[in-house]
Parts: sequence; structure tokens; C-alpha cells
Amino acid sequence: MRVRGFLLLCAVVVPAAAAAQTSTVARTGVYFESYSFGDGLAFDRISEMTIPITFTQRFGNRLTLDLGTAYASASVEESGGSTIDYSGLIDTDIRATVGVIPGRLVFTLVGTLPTGAKAVADTTIPLFGATATDLLSFMTPGFGSGGGVSAGFASAVRLSDSWAVGTGASYRVGSTYTPVAGGSELSPGGEIRARLGIEGPFGGGKYFRGAFVYTTNGANDIGAGQESVIGDRTLLYAALSLPLGRANVALYAWNLHRLRARNENQAGVIAVPRGNVVALGAGERIHFALNHGIELLAAAR
Repeated sequence: MRVRGFLLLCAVVVPAAAAAQTSTVARTGVYFESYSFGDGLAFDRISEMTIPITFTQRFGNRLTLDLGTAYASASVEESGGSTIDYSGLIDTDIRATVGVIPGRLVFTLVGTLPTGAKAVADTTIPLFGATATDLLSFMTPGFGSGGGVSAGFASAVRLSDSWAVGTGASYRVGSTYTPVAGGSELSPGGEIRARLGIEGPFGGGKYFRGAFVYTTNGANDIGAGQESVIGDRTLLYAALSLPLGRANVALYAWNLHRLRARNENQAGVIAVPRGNVVALGAGERIHFALNHGIELLAAAR
């Protein structure tokens, strides 16, 4: 059974002089997710609370700077009665978005600062493994890394007065770090991601979004002549938003497919097996005021 809720606490806009066309936006909230399991599994319950913190500064219509991090707290109740907990900041992203052609083409550069977990105790490995699985899809799947840099672009083209199609691509390279105290260093492989999406309104205030995402990763060097590899992934996503009084109801479905790793049979290679996750869900967001509301979600996978 899954319980997920989101409470938006505040979104503050601080406008600067109109002539400078700048504004600052700060956002935060509380996001709680919890899963309970039946007999026969290693865990009875997995819970996670995330408090995202973001600041956005706009400079005219061409440059936007974002700073984002979060405080996350997770716990796992094992079937034997013991509990594993971890709390702390995650990594911090500093993002610059440049409107190369305003409204048509943007370039993005992201620097990730390693402010999150690293060199953690080996006793926390079951917790981090549980929150990182694609099946559960926690808001905070990873609590830290060695940092890194990514760059990409996104473009959009109107199909009509209200519908548009968008494309994007990005490349990320991570820094070497030690994930487990006393263990070997991990040198992440590069990641390439490509996206194609379409969205627009139709009849009676309804709104549709659809997307296809393809991701491929290089091998991770885990030391001692070994590598960990994962197959290419495809994500197909569709969502429909429906107005209902002061509330907004969203229906969504997605399918994440992980292919077999290309070199899984080579010596010294540890491969993540192929897999597939299908999700169906519904959510309702109730607005109390302009920048306040509560969101409840339910999903089946």
C-alpha cells in the first residue's frame, strides 16, 4: 500500500525594478511518501519525507538562475523489527538557463555541488537501495554523489494556437567519490538523455501532456578492475488534467523499460538486470489560496 501527500507551504515572489525585468522566487514545501508491504519481504515499511528548497532569479527574458536543494529523511522498517534511518541535505544544483531564441530554444548548464550524503556507513545500504529503486519512484531517490556538471538544450514548436511539441537533449558527467565509508571510489559514467513531448488543452478546460524519454549511460568504474553497467532506458508518459470545482484532478500513466546492458557478459562487469515498470495513478490538488494548496496522490504499479 502506498500513501503520498504534498503540502505546498509557500511561494514568495520578490519583484525588482520593472525596468530591470528581474524577479526572485523562493519555494518550499513538504512531501511525504510511505509504502507498507505484506509478509515475505525484507521490509515492512519504507517512508520518506522531503522538504525541497528552491530559489529562482530571472534577469530579463533571456537568463534565469536557479538554486535547488532539499532536506530529506527516510526510514526502513525491516521484517526482523530493526529500523534504518537517515536524514540530511541532498546535493545542491545551480542551474543557468539561457534563452538563445526566446520562446523557441534554451540552453541549460547545471553544476551539482556534493552537499549530500557520501562515504556513508555500510549499515545504511539497504535504505539507500530501497529508495533508489525505479519501482517505488521516491521523490528523492538518491541522497548524494560526488557532484557533476550537465549541459543541454530544449526547443518548442507550436502545432496550433494552443498545442506545442518540444524536444530536448542533455549530457551529464559526474565526479569521482566514495559512496560507502572504507570502500572503493566510484567514477560515474557519462549520461545522455533525449526527450520528445507534446502538450495542449482541449474541451472544457482539460489539458494533456505526453512525453518520450531515452537515457543511456556509460559504465561506472567501481575499482579493483570492475565496472557496473545499466542498460538503456525508455520512458513513455501521458497525463490528463481535469478541473473539478476548486480542485484539479490529474490522471497519469507511464511505462519505464530498462533494456539489457550491452556488455553484461564481460569479465569484471556487474550488470543491472533488465526490467519494466508500469504505473497508473490519479491525484487531486485542492487550492486554498493563490500559492497554497494540498495534493493527494494514489498509484498502482
